Amino acid sequence: MAPMMLLLAACLVQTAFLPCTAEVFGVPFAKAAIFAAEQPEVRRCDAGPSQNCPNPYGVMATWRYAVNNLRRAVDLLPEEQRQMHKSTVSLVAQISSEIDAFFQQPTAEAMVVGVSNARMLFDALKDWMINSPPSFMELPDDTTVGLDFLPGQRALRISADPETHPGEVEVRLANGVEMPVLGFGTWQLLGSTCYEATAHALRVGYRHIDTAQAYGNEAEVGRAMLDSKIPRREVFLVTKLSNPGEYQAPQLLARFASQLRDLQTDYIDLYMLHSPGPSKEITLAAWRAMEDLYHQGRIRALGVSNFGREDLESLLAHASVPPVYVQNKFSIYSPGEQRIDTSRSLLGYLKEKGIVMMGYSVINPWPSILPPLQDPHVLAIAERRQVSPSQVLHRWALQLGAGVIPKSATMQRIEENARLFHFSLSDLEMRLLSGIVMLSESTVSTLAPKWIPDVYNLATGVRGVG
Repeated sequence: MAPMMLLLAACLVQTAFLPCTAEVFGVPFAKAAIFAAEQPEVRRCDAGPSQNCPNPYGVMATWRYAVNNLRRAVDLLPEEQRQMHKSTVSLVAQISSEIDAFFQQPTAEAMVVGVSNARMLFDALKDWMINSPPSFMELPDDTTVGLDFLPGQRALRISADPETHPGEVEVRLANGVEMPVLGFGTWQLLGSTCYEATAHALRVGYRHIDTAQAYGNEAEVGRAMLDSKIPRREVFLVTKLSNPGEYQAPQLLARFASQLRDLQTDYIDLYMLHSPGPSKEITLAAWRAMEDLYHQGRIRALGVSNFGREDLESLLAHASVPPVYVQNKFSIYSPGEQRIDTSRSLLGYLKEKGIVMMGYSVINPWPSILPPLQDPHVLAIAERRQVSPSQVLHRWALQLGAGVIPKSATMQRIEENARLFHFSLSDLEMRLLSGIVMLSESTVSTLAPKWIPDVYNLATGVRGVG
C-alpha cells in the first residue's frame, strides 16, 4: 500500500468513533535538497571562494537550505531504512554541523570543509534524492498560519471568485485613499514592449500600474493609459523618484514635473522614494518636498521603497505626513527584506504602524540564488491547487496582507496573474509556504527567523545520532 494510503487508513482505524482532524501533506524534502545543491552558481563554488565564486555567503546560504531539506528527508525515513544506512545518517549530521560552523565563523577554510563534504555526500545520494517520493507529514486541519500579525493567526480571507477582476480588490491606505492590492509592474519593460504589456494589462482589468524614474518607461506607461480611454480616476498610478542626486527640493520638483509630462497626467496617486538617501538629512529633505506636493493635491499618497525598519523609524520620527506604503522585496526566501531580521517580521511592524506592504520581485531569485518558481515545495502546492507556481507565490503574499505587482511582457502571463482572486490557499498551505524561509535561514544550532513557526520540525536535528 502506498504511504499516503497507509496514513489515511491509519486515520480511519484510529477514528472509528471520532472525526479525523489531520491533513496529510507530501513534502518534497529530498527533491528540494538536490534542487538547491545543483544550482549552477553553487556548483561553481565547489572549490571554495574564487573569481568564479563571487558570492560565497549566498552559496553557503543555499547549502544551508539544501542540508536542512536533506536532514528532514533522512529524519522522516522509515526506521528500518534509517537502521540500514546509519553511516549516511551520521554524515548528514556531520555536514549539518559543518554548515553551522561556517555561519558561526564564516571563513574560507570553513567553507571549503563544509562544501567538499557536502558535495561528496550529495553526489552519492543524487539519484536517490531525484527519485525519492515525498516525505509525509501529518498536520492538524485546524492549524493556523502561525504568524502573530495576522488576525487570529489566520490567512486573510480575500476574494476567491472566478468573477473577480484584478482591479476590484482594494485596501484603504492610512490616509483614506483606496488602492487595488494587485498591480501591474513594469520593471525591465522598455519601449514598445512596455506600451503593449501595459495596454494589455489595462484591457484585462488591472487598475494599478507601477513604474519609476529608473525604469525609463514612464512615457510608454502614460501613452498606454491615455490610449486605453479608461478615465484617469479609475487607474491607480504609482511612480518613484529613483535618483538620490535629485533628493533636494529644486531637483525633486523639476523631476516630478518631468514625470507628470511623461505620464500625461496632472497628479500621481502614490509617489515614493525608490531608496533611502545617502544621509538621513537628504532623505528628510526629499520627504519635505514630497509633503509639499501632497498638500498641493498633486500626490494623493506618499510611500518609500527598499527601506528597512531603521530607515522607516528615522523617517517616521520627523515626517509630518507619514508614509502609508512600503514597496520592498517579498519572496518565500526574503519576506519583506533583502536581509531577514530574524527577531521580528517587517510586515508585522508595518501593520502596527498602519503602513501597507507592497511586495516586488515575488518570483525573482534576487538576492537569493534559489529560483522560487522552481522550488519543489512551491511546485507541490501548485500541483495540489492546479494553478501555476507564480500564482501560488503571489496569492501567498496577498493572503499575508501584502499587495503585489507582478510584471510580464507575455500576454498569457499577464492574464494568468490577473486570476489571483480565482482561488485561495488553505492556512496549512500558507504555513508551509511561510516556513520555507526557516529552511533557508536555520542551522542545527539556531532556528531562524524566530517569528516563524517551526512547521518543518527543524528543531528535531537528526534523529538517532549522538
